[in-house]
This record gives sequence, structure tokens and C-alpha cells, in this order.
Amino acid sequence: MRHVRVKRTNVAHRLPPRKASTWNGNQLHSRTTKLYENQTHYLIAILASQFLNKFLFCVTLKGKKQEVFNMMPLRMNVQSTAWNENKLILLVQSEISKELSQWKDSERMLVDSEGLAFIYVLEREEGFIYISIDNDHWNELKNGLQKNADFVIQNEKGEELELTAFSREMEFLTENIQGNANYGQQMENEVIKVFGTEEEAQ
Repeated sequence: MRHVRVKRTNVAHRLPPRKASTWNGNQLHSRTTKLYENQTHYLIAILASQFLNKFLFCVTLKGKKQEVFNMMPLRMNVQSTAWNENKLILLVQSEISKELSQWKDSERMLVDSEGLAFIYVLEREEGFIYISIDNDHWNELKNGLQKNADFVIQNEKGEELELTAFSREMEFLTENIQGNANYGQQMENEVIKVFGTEEEAQ
């Protein structure tokens, strides 16, 4: 009987349909090397993009270079709440809060799912200020929403800034979070427990 030698690297196109080709370590090595090269290029592109974004944060305004850390949001936690007639006061205490008279209302809110907090966004000349309201204060927020109260932030000097979009943003967020897994199960459960209907809370 006559024997014919066939190179393994060339047998794939000779096989009938639905037949797997003989194992070829050289092909695997080639594909693995190519995949590694692609991943390396991808990581390099990501790092370059991140570096460029940080560089662009260092902008020049009126001839003064602004540092990156000055452009980052400043976060402040609500320490306590208090009522004054139909006004719910969110109290904050820090050195930076003494500049409250220079802040502006951005009329929008964010959600911190990991910290179980709602965040009201304010603006100042140096950047944004995040007013964080964790779940310890949510029952008071619910009372304020039910009473159609005004929401204000107050510093230790007694200065106040009205949060004009608070009720609108809270109603939108609490409704959107319920039944939405994108916010995380724990955040959803806490929102349902405080702001949900009796049927949902059960």
C-alpha cells in the first residue's frame, strides 16, 4: 500500500464538510499571539485616552491654569435635617459651606447606588458641589415630598439656598429606580422600602 504524507497545516481545506481538522499547535500559537497583540494595542489606546482626558482638564481660563483637582466635584454630606414651617432644611457643615452664598443651583440630581444616597448638584466657580443625602434622611425627604414642602440647604452661618428642582428630580428618580436593576438590588430595595407603595414595600 502506498502512503502519502500530508502536512497538518494544509489539511483543513481537504476535509469533507462537518469534519474537524487535525490539531495544529502552530495555528493556535499564531492566533494567540495575534490576540495578545490586539489586546495590548487596545490597552495602550485606553491609557492614551485617559491621559489625554486628564490633560484636557488642565485648561486655561483668563490666562490662569486650572489644576485638575480643582475641576473635580466636591462632595458634602447632609449632617441633619430640620423643619421651618413648610420648609425642609438640609444642614451641611464644613469650611467650604461658608461660601454657600456664591453657589448656584444646577437643578439636577444623581444617584450613588453604592453609598445609598441621592446627590443634589450645585455649581460654583471652581466646579461642581455634590450634596449627598444618605438613606438615614430619606424618611424626612418623603415627608417633605408628601407635604409639597420647599427644600433648602443651609450652612452653619444660617445662609440658605433653595433647591428648586428637588421635588421634581426626587419624584423622577424614585419612580425610575423601582423595578430597575441598573441601580443595584440594594438601592432598589431601600427606595421601595421608603418611597414605594405599600404593596411594593411588602
